[in-house]
Amino acid sequence: MRTSLKLVAVIRERLMLTIIIILVIMLKLILLTGCNNDEGGFSEMEEARIQEIMNKLISDEITIDDYRLLDATLRSAAFRRVIMDTEITFSDTWLESERQRIVKLRSNDLDYILNSSFFPQLDIDNVDLQTIHRFIFRNGFDGSVHGLVIDRKNDRAFYEQINPMFYRNLQFASYSAQLTCGDLDKLIQATQDSNLLQWQERYEGRVDPNIRGNHDSWTIGILFTDGTVLRRSGSGLSMDNAGIFPPEDEWDVMLDFVRALGQEIIERHAAENPQTDE
Repeated sequence: MRTSLKLVAVIRERLMLTIIIILVIMLKLILLTGCNNDEGGFSEMEEARIQEIMNKLISDEITIDDYRLLDATLRSAAFRRVIMDTEITFSDTWLESERQRIVKLRSNDLDYILNSSFFPQLDIDNVDLQTIHRFIFRNGFDGSVHGLVIDRKNDRAFYEQINPMFYRNLQFASYSAQLTCGDLDKLIQATQDSNLLQWQERYEGRVDPNIRGNHDSWTIGILFTDGTVLRRSGSGLSMDNAGIFPPEDEWDVMLDFVRALGQEIIERHAAENPQTDE
């Protein structure tokens, strides 16, 4: 399993490099066809600065972070000239720096747990619920959102009642609090009592293209420490709900758990963020 995960990581890095190379080639073609507005218009001091930036780019003596701090016009001119004048390559240092930047940006975006195809599916016959790493629950029924994230990576729990896309940026969740050992225990108990592992992967309700709105959905995604994921979801017309849910008694167990823990998170959030007296 670990070998296949490493292989996936290598493939993703090579794919990123291929995309960057293609973009560079496209930029060269554009510039060669005369779409370069960079010529002229710079003072002697600016030309000297552009040359200095070019030298650092070619010799790989500038970091991505330092590059972004430069004057946008001058750095763009320097970059275009380097592309035109040299067979530029992106060093491992630059690629790794960019990879880390993307990982940092995505650390609060859990959409990959619900949608990415890079993660192997969980083997439900050999699962250790103690290894749950990140858990997402989103339910958009009843005219409101019940959203919960248990994130052991950052040791935080998040709860949402308004924004249905809160899991795309956890920083915007309405309530968050320090994770407790009891949170994971309650999640494991709810997972067992609701028979979640045996739910269908997808529940398809009735869809009517002539009806605008009232098409709701729910999703559950779990990332385990070994890199495997479990996904369960359902959608359809909210007015009849037929075929959207797993067995009602099992669904109610999970929904009750989310609501109860959500209330605890709201209370902890208030305790961690006391209002300052005016």
